[in-house]
Amino acid sequence: MTLLIHAPPSFRPELYRELIAKQAPDIAVRMRNEAGAPEDIVFAAGWNPPDGFWHQFPNLRGITSLGAGVDSLLRDQDIPPNLPIARLVDGQMARMMAEYVVLAVLSHRRGWLEHVRDPAGAGWGVSLARPGNQVLILGLGHLGTSVAQALQPLGFQVSGWVRTPRESPLPEVRLHHGRTGLQEALPHADYLVSLLPLTPETQNLLDHKLLRQAKPGAYLINTGRGQTVVEQDLLDALDSGLLNGACLDVFQTEPLPPEHPFLAHPRVMVTPHISSVTPPDSVVPQIIENYRRALAGEPLLNLIDRARGY
Repeated sequence: MTLLIHAPPSFRPELYRELIAKQAPDIAVRMRNEAGAPEDIVFAAGWNPPDGFWHQFPNLRGITSLGAGVDSLLRDQDIPPNLPIARLVDGQMARMMAEYVVLAVLSHRRGWLEHVRDPAGAGWGVSLARPGNQVLILGLGHLGTSVAQALQPLGFQVSGWVRTPRESPLPEVRLHHGRTGLQEALPHADYLVSLLPLTPETQNLLDHKLLRQAKPGAYLINTGRGQTVVEQDLLDALDSGLLNGACLDVFQTEPLPPEHPFLAHPRVMVTPHISSVTPPDSVVPQIIENYRRALAGEPLLNLIDRARGY
């Protein structure tokens, strides 16, 4: 009974094998390109497999994504319909995301990049600090809650938006839901933070129609999925002055093509999908636990709803 690791080199797959060997030496581990009998694989930790990949393993009992999102697994239309799929829920990943968003918000609010690029441009002792402390987080799940908790002590008023109604995870955070709730919240947000998963409902959600409902001069931060933003519509909103700027960590195409207009745009800050990366040492215990649960026929930790896509 073998655990399969299917991940690109950037995920450091060999480190997962080393850590599993130390923490659970009874578990056999196979890398994605290693030879072996397909029927030996009973559990997998994966990211972005080719279409039809999972059908070769007749005894597969479950998969965990090697990230907080599962869209890289669900895009395979041939994935067995009853196969349990889990995502990673990790405190270290949540802290990393919170740090990134706080950095992006404060950098814009204090005009930090402008001061660094041209220290004397505004004049010595002249601050470029911008007013506005209303933050709307799209997707107030595990990561979004961590972001809200980090922003609140800094004096930001945080609200959240989710697709369907539920209670807010934080008593001080008002939670909006549905299309009507989003339309109500957008005109008040100085900072729009997207942590949305990629689903049929969220794909291209941030388009011209939605962006023009935002507060004039708002600032967009996208650390969820690039496919939730219509990039040309965002560029139009920036060029027209509808939005003051954007900090983007995810894109429709990754890596971002060198000729992409985001890279040269004066109001866009680009980072290479590093807002929250999976830390193997932190998530391996979760992978081991789900391996054992799959073998025992028990529900996986952080099991997703495949109909919702998260």
